[in-house]
Amino acid sequence: MKKELVLTISADENNAQQLTQTIKSFVIDAEPSQEELLDLLTSVSEAFLNVCAYAYPEGEGDAKITITLDGRTVEVTVADNGVGIEDIDKATETFYSTDTTGKHSGMGFTIMKTFMDDVDIKSSEEGLIVKMIKKFEETNTI
Repeated sequence: MKKELVLTISADENNAQQLTQTIKSFVIDAEPSQEELLDLLTSVSEAFLNVCAYAYPEGEGDAKITITLDGRTVEVTVADNGVGIEDIDKATETFYSTDTTGKHSGMGFTIMKTFMDDVDIKSSEEGLIVKMIKKFEETNTI
């Protein structure tokens, strides 16, 4: 059975834990393994924290998170209406960051691509969309 959850959440890093708890509750019926669940939650957290850090340099904004669970496949889209990314290829290089504070390591997209089965990144003047897919193995249970 396919189900979907759409959230709009303030792009504030303090909301990351609430977001991951909501996603965990939403996908738990698919019985992912502990490792699969941690991969998913870490990747979503990285995508959300990227929105918090980079999307709205001039002020506050929101992230729209859409979670679709279809059997044992989960698709998560994290979107914002921020400034977007000028060079996606460069931004997805390991350790690349435009952060000047030293707070961000430039590992976010690398983590997402490592832990998820598929990651698609689209950027425009209207913002950024990160779509991630994770397929849970049939034999795994928490």
